[in-house]
Amino acid sequence: MGTDRTDEELYESFIVREDEEAMRILFEKYCDPLTFFIGRIVNDPDDAEDIMMDCFASVIAGSARFKARGGCSFKTWLYAVAKKSAYYFLRKRHVTESLDDDDNRIADELAAPGNGLLKDEETQELYKALYRALDSLSADQRTVLYLKYFEDMDTEQISKVTGKSIRQIYKLTDKGKSRLRELLKNTDLL
Repeated sequence: MGTDRTDEELYESFIVREDEEAMRILFEKYCDPLTFFIGRIVNDPDDAEDIMMDCFASVIAGSARFKARGGCSFKTWLYAVAKKSAYYFLRKRHVTESLDDDDNRIADELAAPGNGLLKDEETQELYKALYRALDSLSADQRTVLYLKYFEDMDTEQISKVTGKSIRQIYKLTDKGKSRLRELLKNTDLL
């Protein structure tokens, strides 16, 4: 029922007709990837899930309103809301940008439901190396690379989510990829 409707149509159906099924479809589509995205910012899966739920609560309550302006998609808008919520959470908790290299946290993220990446111990070690390398990037580089390669967003969408210019997005992407290559050159990932 709703699988042929766009995200924007589903959102409008929820707002205009109070179509709870439409919101359920959006929630199911975005809850895991949004939680993972937020988790990369706050470095805590439990907090990430809480923030994701808060994002959807504000969407449902109408305190965050999507308006299709300037070619912004629902997905782009939702990720921008999530990013702002995550940074607000960090400011509220007075958390600095110190990153945790806890291998258990990385393994937990990889073993999350719906993440079929852990096939064997060697694969697990390779992904741990990738996540450690990603964690060593700046927060902006991590966010840009995540949105580009994990969420398949284009440069314009990433610009809207992050609030950075397209030129800055290109620079962050190039610097982030270069840094990852440098960090991963002695692994089987390259």
